[in-house]
Amino acid sequence: MNASAIGYYGTSLDETFTEESEPVDESFLATVVSKWEDEALRARTIGTRVVLCRLGIVLARKEGTLPKMLLPYQLFAGGNLGSGKQWMSWIHLDDVVRLFHLQSKIRQ
Repeated sequence: MNASAIGYYGTSLDETFTEESEPVDESFLATVVSKWEDEALRARTIGTRVVLCRLGIVLARKEGTLPKMLLPYQLFAGGNLGSGKQWMSWIHLDDVVRLFHLQSKIRQ
């Protein structure tokens, strides 16, 4: 199991991405994710099943990204995050744990 980021796809205000989508740009994050996944995929050469999980922001009430995102607002220093028109792909921490647990039980 390999975990990387949806940053692979780059950003777009109007495009929808799927796991078959190619990166829309050559940004730093898209390049890093691509190289990271290429290395993970090398395990296939020895017969290992490789699952690539591209995750968005991981949220939970007390863990993950949310508490760090809320802190500036709790200190009355928060502001807008971008234009408000951008997508914010997220997944709950419990769902990530279930996903990884399920994948660990699946055999090739």
